[in-house]
Amino acid sequence: MAPQRLAVLTIVFSLPLFVTAYFKPVPDTLRETFFSIVKPVLRAGETVRQSCTDAVTGVRRFFFIYQENNQLKREIELLEREVILLREKEKENDRLRSLLDFKTKTPARTVASQIIARETGHLGNWIVLDKGGRQRLKKDMPVVSEKGLVGKVAEVGPETARVILLTDVESRVGGMVQSSRQTGLVMGDGSPFLRMKFLDPDSDVKVGDEVLSSGLGSVYPKGIPIGTIEFVEREKNGLFLYAKIKPSVSFSRIEEVLCLEYQRVG
Repeated sequence: MAPQRLAVLTIVFSLPLFVTAYFKPVPDTLRETFFSIVKPVLRAGETVRQSCTDAVTGVRRFFFIYQENNQLKREIELLEREVILLREKEKENDRLRSLLDFKTKTPARTVASQIIARETGHLGNWIVLDKGGRQRLKKDMPVVSEKGLVGKVAEVGPETARVILLTDVESRVGGMVQSSRQTGLVMGDGSPFLRMKFLDPDSDVKVGDEVLSSGLGSVYPKGIPIGTIEFVEREKNGLFLYAKIKPSVSFSRIEEVLCLEYQRVG
């Protein structure tokens, strides 16, 4: 309402001057007197006009900064997603590079596969691969990761395969303590750890020893890492020692594996 009142007052004060100027020349004294009277009103009106202009400019600047800020936020989110994707790709490349290193060290033909499903429980520990019979996968093929032995192929479909993990209660693999060359049977019990049974009671097996696949049997080749001995105890019957083994492979984290076309010679 204040700007409207100022405009009305300005018109009221200016009207006599306009009327007088229309009919005859206005004396300088009258003109100066008139402008002396209306000058505060005109100055107040200019101040109001400038204030309104500044307010409009400020609002425009605010919306411009708001839009620019939102645009910058969107660009930052895109960059953060790109960084996450690049880091994930780098980790995947590291895993695949490790698998490739293992592949070059083994004479067996290999089939690289990705894990597409997991089945883990107190008794059953399985993974499902994205390769099957059409990619030449067969039952009992050993399965490894860049860290060590994973398990073996148990069931094969045209495009997928089911792998039993070392931690499954049905899993069995011949093991060998790397330092002492003592052999035993490595078994799963449904827990994250493995058990190595039938160790010689006079053997010098100790905590920290590495356990490898022994190559005994017709499924697993020799020398693949299985895990590290956590502790050793005598079995209840007193005839053998048994060891608790922490697997080399973190079964809940593996994403890619190699299936080995292994045939024991002799």
